[in-house]
Amino acid sequence: MLPIVRHEFPDLTWLRKQVAVRFQKEQGWPNVVLNVKSTGCYRPVITGPLSLFMNIKGQSQCSVAQYGVVIPETHYFITNPGEAYTLQILEKSTTETFNIHVGERFLEQVYDGLVLPEDKLLDEPFAVKSRPISFFNRLYPKDAVFNNLLNQIYQQTQTRVSENLLLEELLSYVLIYLLQEHRSVLKEAARLPAAKRATQLEIYKRLCYSLDYLQANYNQEITLEELAQVACLSKFHYLRSFRACFRQTPHQYLTAVRLEKAKALLKYSDLQVTDIALEVGLQHVGSLSRLFAQKVATSAGNYRLQHLA
Repeated sequence: MLPIVRHEFPDLTWLRKQVAVRFQKEQGWPNVVLNVKSTGCYRPVITGPLSLFMNIKGQSQCSVAQYGVVIPETHYFITNPGEAYTLQILEKSTTETFNIHVGERFLEQVYDGLVLPEDKLLDEPFAVKSRPISFFNRLYPKDAVFNNLLNQIYQQTQTRVSENLLLEELLSYVLIYLLQEHRSVLKEAARLPAAKRATQLEIYKRLCYSLDYLQANYNQEITLEELAQVACLSKFHYLRSFRACFRQTPHQYLTAVRLEKAKALLKYSDLQVTDIALEVGLQHVGSLSRLFAQKVATSAGNYRLQHLA
């Protein structure tokens, strides 16, 4: 099946009919890339394939099983096959979404190609042999590798006639990247002291809720009790688990988020340094100055000058 690129959201009635029959005429879900500019939309309760939700410009909100998260430009959010999601854009200014919906069994085929021996791949080249893979519903940061792949896919979607072979190759590389990230996530979960694997994964899922909360509220005053409630854990259990899993404290994580937000504002906005300090949740400009001195080994003003040159 050839990948589909669309620049408008498909009609919900049509989409739900296609979901119900799993795109029978196309022999299952195709790979779909949705690059849509919108000033607002509400797309409730759609059962889809493995999906990546992200934004080139602006923010969107995605909800799965009563868990909702705001997706900033710096992150992407994953939903799994068969999960019902709701997508919403609330901003009055134009938001450019860039969502990837993965074709049926495409992920498993990529996974099989990575882990199975050559003889098994030769015996049954078109059979899917691996179990379905379930990702955590959470925000994932766009690192340099992911952004490079995303930019190449984006360029393909901006042409009148995209190169289907290249687009499918790039989507395969995205899935390889996701599988590598998923392995890293499972290693993080394995650091938790719980004896049972199922308990480790449940605690990790709850910790991720607090990570997303920190990303969404980095410019607010946040308490340990607040984070523990988000994770539905006791304060001490939360703090101990967070540190064991992520090898840093919640405060250290929040400080790192604020630093990255401040760097972006210094590079891409005209705000004064004092205003940037307040914008990222610091009490005064002295806190931002100390943070840059400790972590970047330069002042905020010099950092801005270096990135203007």
